[in-house]
Amino acid sequence: MDESAVLFAFAADPHVHSERSRDWLIEDLGTMQDADFIVLGGDLTWSGTPRELRLYREAIATSSVPVYSVFGGHDGNALLSAGAPDPTLHYREHVGLLWYGFDAGPARCLVYVPALDHRTPGEQDYLTPMMRKQQAAWLEREISALPIERPVLVFQHMPTSAPLPEPLRAHRPKAIMTGHWHLLRVYEEDGVLFVSVPALPVTGFGGVPRGYLQCSMRGDELTSKYRPLSLEQRDRTPLPIGSGGTSIRPDGDWPDIHGGPAGRVRARGPGDALRPAWERRLAGSTVLNSPVVSNNRVLIATPDAAGLGGWVACLDARDGATQWEHTLDAADQHTPTASGDQVLLLSVDGRVTSLDLETGERAWVADIDKGNHRWANHGLAVCGDLGFLRTPQRVACLEVATGEVLWQTPFRHTDWMAPCGVPLCAQGRLFVPAFLGDGVTCLDSSTGSLLWNTAGERVLTRMGGGLGFSPDLNLIFGTGFVYDRGGPPRFSEEGWPDSSVAALVALSVEDGEKAWEQTVGPYNYSSPVLCDGKVLLSDTLSGRLVALDAGSGEMVWTFQSGPPLQCTASDRRSVSSISASPAVAGGTVYIGASDGWLYAIDLVSGRELARLDLGAAIASSPALSGNGLYVATCAGVLHGIVGNG
Repeated sequence: MDESAVLFAFAADPHVHSERSRDWLIEDLGTMQDADFIVLGGDLTWSGTPRELRLYREAIATSSVPVYSVFGGHDGNALLSAGAPDPTLHYREHVGLLWYGFDAGPARCLVYVPALDHRTPGEQDYLTPMMRKQQAAWLEREISALPIERPVLVFQHMPTSAPLPEPLRAHRPKAIMTGHWHLLRVYEEDGVLFVSVPALPVTGFGGVPRGYLQCSMRGDELTSKYRPLSLEQRDRTPLPIGSGGTSIRPDGDWPDIHGGPAGRVRARGPGDALRPAWERRLAGSTVLNSPVVSNNRVLIATPDAAGLGGWVACLDARDGATQWEHTLDAADQHTPTASGDQVLLLSVDGRVTSLDLETGERAWVADIDKGNHRWANHGLAVCGDLGFLRTPQRVACLEVATGEVLWQTPFRHTDWMAPCGVPLCAQGRLFVPAFLGDGVTCLDSSTGSLLWNTAGERVLTRMGGGLGFSPDLNLIFGTGFVYDRGGPPRFSEEGWPDSSVAALVALSVEDGEKAWEQTVGPYNYSSPVLCDGKVLLSDTLSGRLVALDAGSGEMVWTFQSGPPLQCTASDRRSVSSISASPAVAGGTVYIGASDGWLYAIDLVSGRELARLDLGAAIASSPALSGNGLYVATCAGVLHGIVGNG
């Protein structure tokens, strides 16, 4: 077998639809020219019109290395919506074959259109029955001609839980690489590496940076690393560590993404003279991954460096010294929860792991949705002795001490846009946001029985973020959006197709009736924060922090962040964005932004009080304790910040 290394790049979902998006693809292909070849994994165009396909061909013609194309559903949508018997006709006329193979040094690469599992709403099979038979016969011939020891790489657009075709079960691929989800997902199953990459031209869902997979094949060994493509232009110098001359004095817990029973609000905090006290490089990449504080310790979880597993660290809140580290079998995409002497983590495979807060040793593991095709991106909350979690399949109530499931109820929703909403427990009720489900669902927290849901509230069709609660007004607050397909096509300020309509909605705790709604941007992964009669919300796509009157929804003030170091807004390429949930203490609001600044903002007026440069985009939600603030950056660094409070 040839032992020389073959280098290649894998990217997906360029969605070419205009001269501008064509030029984006030309620019992005230019970053991959050190590879021996490039594979673009489907959804090459927005709808597969002849014009779009010609623009795509113009873009790949600029590459000095071969570009192999994969058919995706968007590449047949124009003909499909017109009722054509063969939705792939334009693609085949302008791009080429739907299935084919090519050699890459020691490996045989196979491009094909997989069978679907029909678990995504609106999913369509673009191949006719005859084409399915022809593709199956081709795959049988390809595999039967290969020596059993020769590695196979499979490139397809759609991830699917449908069984592998028989030839690929007999000759298992080294890897299956896909797009479609606009997310970075990496896992192994039965010896096969599965990778799904975010969209190449725009930020992925959940704020995952756009980019591509750098791969090397030597013999039968495949190595890969995700390479983000993001802005990193800085003309300022951060303050040195320890420049404040004051040490952090933690006082009180911030045990979960909600901030604990008191919410994300404290009476006293760091003040507005913020200085860096310490920093810690984390094991893996961070976007929405946020720290929590318990018993003078800071806890944070990330995927590991390869993205296959998870990693959690416990640090001294005063100086950042490592207390312990622990690895998980699957990645953790968001925020731990501390409860008493335990640390709870919900990993993407639907598994809850409990660790001892003192030692990091594993106490128990509960396999709630292990093996489920859809991943659990977030959804774990603790109320008293009970833990509540939302997965793509169910809502479950656990006994925190043992991990025993006390009740569970079906909760099916499509999670491919990586929703991060955590269940919220208040007044004996559990409020659960859904993505492509029933909006907000209210359950009896002791039994799991349904009390109400907002299935008829159209703007809450897609809820990516969490919920806020006002006990004074007895209202629940959440953001949602819906695609409005009527009328002429609409586009974002960057020229990206965007027909979404979104709003922040206030709902009655008693029956879910809508009290008011206020227009905001879509793809919001944060949670509203209630303080002093105001709703504070990060309006992600605009790069604004907004304050609204909690009783009426009227805008009180807005705060605008600056140009991005890295865009953290989904479906955008380089806009300013704020993706985190704010924290409030002593009349000051704390929030980080894609411009790399951590801001202190006056709660009453929205006026900037201070800012601190952290050197990289911030999407993590800050945690407060005493005169300390803790937040991670998208560069994979956790910062301990000290104030004068």
